[in-house]
Amino acid sequence: MPKLSIIKVSTIAVFIFCTLMSSVFIFLQYQSRLEFATTQALTNHQQALKEVLTRIRSDYSNAQKVLSSLIYRYQAKQTLLDEFPPLLLKELSMFLHKDIHVDAIMFATQNGELWALHQLTEEQTALFANAPINTYFIVQNLNAAQEVRIYYTQSLELLDQEKLAASIDYTKRPWYTQAQKSNALALVEPYQDQYSNKKIFSLVKQQNQLTVSVDLNSTSLYASMYHDKLKFNTWLFLMNSSNKILALQDSKSIQLEEHQIAPWQTWLAQSATLVRSTNLTKLTEVTANDDKWYMSATHIEPQTKQGVMLVAATKAEYILQPIYNQLYVWLLVVLSVSLILIPISYLLARLMTRPIRQLENYASQLANFETPKPFSNYIKVEEIEDLKISLKHLYGNLNEFFSLLATLSKENDLQRLIDKIASQSANMMVAQGCLILLTQNNKLCAELLCFDGQKYDTNTLAQINWQKLYQLDEVSKTSALPNELKTLLSQSDNALYQLLVPLKNREQQVIGLQIYLYPNSTEKQTISLKLAEQVATFFGVAIEGRKLVNKQEKLLDSFIHVIAGAIDTKSHYTGKHCQRVPELATALATHAGNSQLFPQFAFNDGAKRQLSIAAWLHDCGKVTTPEYIVDKATRLETIYNRIHEIRTRFEVVKRDLEIAALKQQLASVDKDQIEAQLQQQINQLEQDFAHVAYCNTAEFVSDSDITKLEKISQRMWRPYFDERLGLSQEELTRYDSTQLTQDIGLLVNKTSHLLADQNLNCDKQKYTLVQPALRNNLGELYNLSIRSGTINNEERYAINHHIVQTIEILEKLPFPKHLNRVPEIAGAHHEKLNGQGYPKGLSGDAISFEARILAIADIFEALTSSDRPYKQAKTLTQALEIMQKLAAKEELDQTLLNFFISEKIPEKYAEQYLKPEQMN
Repeated sequence: MPKLSIIKVSTIAVFIFCTLMSSVFIFLQYQSRLEFATTQALTNHQQALKEVLTRIRSDYSNAQKVLSSLIYRYQAKQTLLDEFPPLLLKELSMFLHKDIHVDAIMFATQNGELWALHQLTEEQTALFANAPINTYFIVQNLNAAQEVRIYYTQSLELLDQEKLAASIDYTKRPWYTQAQKSNALALVEPYQDQYSNKKIFSLVKQQNQLTVSVDLNSTSLYASMYHDKLKFNTWLFLMNSSNKILALQDSKSIQLEEHQIAPWQTWLAQSATLVRSTNLTKLTEVTANDDKWYMSATHIEPQTKQGVMLVAATKAEYILQPIYNQLYVWLLVVLSVSLILIPISYLLARLMTRPIRQLENYASQLANFETPKPFSNYIKVEEIEDLKISLKHLYGNLNEFFSLLATLSKENDLQRLIDKIASQSANMMVAQGCLILLTQNNKLCAELLCFDGQKYDTNTLAQINWQKLYQLDEVSKTSALPNELKTLLSQSDNALYQLLVPLKNREQQVIGLQIYLYPNSTEKQTISLKLAEQVATFFGVAIEGRKLVNKQEKLLDSFIHVIAGAIDTKSHYTGKHCQRVPELATALATHAGNSQLFPQFAFNDGAKRQLSIAAWLHDCGKVTTPEYIVDKATRLETIYNRIHEIRTRFEVVKRDLEIAALKQQLASVDKDQIEAQLQQQINQLEQDFAHVAYCNTAEFVSDSDITKLEKISQRMWRPYFDERLGLSQEELTRYDSTQLTQDIGLLVNKTSHLLADQNLNCDKQKYTLVQPALRNNLGELYNLSIRSGTINNEERYAINHHIVQTIEILEKLPFPKHLNRVPEIAGAHHEKLNGQGYPKGLSGDAISFEARILAIADIFEALTSSDRPYKQAKTLTQALEIMQKLAAKEELDQTLLNFFISEKIPEKYAEQYLKPEQMN
């Protein structure tokens, strides 16, 4: 899409703007004039219609009163009196004389009798030719047999009376038939008067078989509907409930004839439904026959809002034509002004858009996070200058905000995170200080306060009561700060203005407060509450996330400590090895990380945690090592010390010797010789057992010791009971059916001592441990012949295999990236620099620096531990001499061991954990 020139766009925009403004102005003028003219016309019409309606309603109301009065008086009678009652005659004659719109009053019953009172008019003089001179009222009585006419003067003096043959059946007259249809008051459609031969109206009502009719004079009705203000271009209609026009009033007369009403009937029928449904009591614009009209419709009976309606109609063009003429003039003015504005708009747009173009370049630099270059305008536009300042503030806030986001994402320590949040958010909000409070056990605790460049830690703020702010869950400017805080900051009561912003977690739960402190002179409108609230959202989530990570780390540490504690508890001879090795390793690593001697080693928080976990779990594989092997204190010990079994054999041999000597004494005379020989044998036997006992506990066994053990094992004794009795099914498989009388040696290696079901398998491609064929060899002579220590080759493999289990267990754990070296560090603490270690036989640089540290810590703790059953605890000197020898054989890192000693880490450890006699 091609780019548009800002000048062209601005020129067009200014032109369109001016044109639109002119058009809007003209339109508003037009609307104003139209509204004024329409309002004036509506007001005039409304007032005139109100006066017409008042007159018609008055006539209607008078006739209605007469009808109601007649029905009320005679509703119980089915026939009238033989003569017209004088009182009624007087009342009705007064009504006829007073109401110029009524020509006659009639009332009749269904049995065919009619009474009527006429006021003689000029039109009726010819019809009542027999009426005497000065006749003013005529009383007419009509039934099926005859018609009686009684003539009265205006003062109701009787002039004459005549009887005529009945010539009219009034029951077929429109007024009578209409009344029989309903008991409601009704206005009968115009019909032909039998006396005047003109169209008349009748107002009728029927009740209790009595029918009353009032004939309305059409000429008088025209007078009522006529009004000077409605005589031009306005038509009035009387319309019944069936939307039929009863009468049409134009500017000349009232029209009642069908041919006069028919054209209007067709026109009005199109809008009759709208007129009646909406009850347009005020003039309203209606479209009929594609013409706009102003119409109103009002019920004659306002109480019931039924029956006849008075409808007024005026063509809209008669009212709006003057306004249309003015509109044409105004339109010409707009076009002329618009043509003049085109060149002016172009020049003005060029002048006005120059600072906008400069501002566009300024904003582009900000968008690219470049330092914006200042620019000056020939024309100083206040809004553009303000926008430039706002963009500068935006640039600064964005830099602060992105810097803060980087801090939140990188910082792992909660306290340092809070420190950076307090200081950087105070800069962003241009505050004098910032206070961070976090919830702990349903209480608010102050974490940090930065104020005027000075920081106050938790200990300083702990004495202040913050609980009155605990329930705050929305941004507030009014909450009062504790007086202790003002005292701490050396501020008077009104010297500070505070903005309190709640810190919320992802579930919108309040986890703390952030309070910005401002001098009371700060202009409050310059403080962005929305910015503070949005920034607090990030802070709350960051703090919550860091807390969750800390809790997860604590949970992981707890599991690790539980496992390590279980391993230490498994054997009471290993003491707290798994707990003390991490302490030694961390101490050595901390010193090494701070030393220039090891520049390649960076011991940061992540590395420290990784080494600590590796140290805690370095022996976790021992959970698979049989407990009796770990605790094996003598060579003959399995789950018990078998030296007692061998002692019993020696006791049996001694007893056999004594029995044999006694038998010899019975058959021989030289008893002293036999006694001396017996004592010599017993002494030898005791020496042999003492040697066996020595070899069972000695730290080292020589070749001569082994030779003597073999000689001792050749001394025989005879068991008499079946050794297979009382054994389990599995154990029985290791015994054969030997002769019970067969002599056996005092020390034996039997087939039943061989445990062949090896279950500690080892991957030969991955590990260098040599897997023995047997799970264990319990042979007595075999175990007593162990040259160093108390465990045989099979048991040595079982113990060494714990490091394989350690690696396998740790490699199955999903450590995060910064802890992914935990299996490697923990699994290499038995490796040696000369390649003779296990389980992988690593050498030289293949052994990590952390693993070397862990190896030194592990060996030092093992040598100085006083609870190992198979050796005595070494003193500091002895332990370090042994470790130096190992380093000389390239089993340990010599440089690291020297550093370990030079930093006096052994002495510090000894002061806390070793016995006094070990600290030499």
